[in-house]
Amino acid sequence: MISSIQIDARPDTSIGGRASGYGPAANIGLANNIKVIVREAVKKGLHNYGFRIVPYRTKAVRRLTVRIVALHYSQRAGLISAGIRINSTLEGSANVKGKTFDRVYRGNRSKQILFTPTEHQDNRYINNALSNTLNQLLNDKQMLNFLAR
Repeated sequence: MISSIQIDARPDTSIGGRASGYGPAANIGLANNIKVIVREAVKKGLHNYGFRIVPYRTKAVRRLTVRIVALHYSQRAGLISAGIRINSTLEGSANVKGKTFDRVYRGNRSKQILFTPTEHQDNRYINNALSNTLNQLLNDKQMLNFLAR
């Protein structure tokens, strides 16, 4: 039995901005609450390993806190090509019987593309970045072994 909580520790809820050659970039936000997205992914991932997830306020011997430190997406518009950069950072902190295991998971990606991405492509890049960082946490053998103690 693991109790888990997700904390959005980002200083700004904006993900970034769409590139524009005509003035300030349009702000990019998330359609859904990032804490809910991360909570559901962590819950499903741990459940797949056989862990039973209970609400955080439940007095469980095992606790996992996932802190969303950064999720930032930026575009650079050019005359012939464009560029994107995505940064995603999560902190995982497990506590089992008073002992802790902490780790930081990062995903950084830069890509040159021919055309400025559409909103749909932006969403796909952002989702992939967050998914890859979550997969680092959920496939961390040391973290999983610590939680299984």
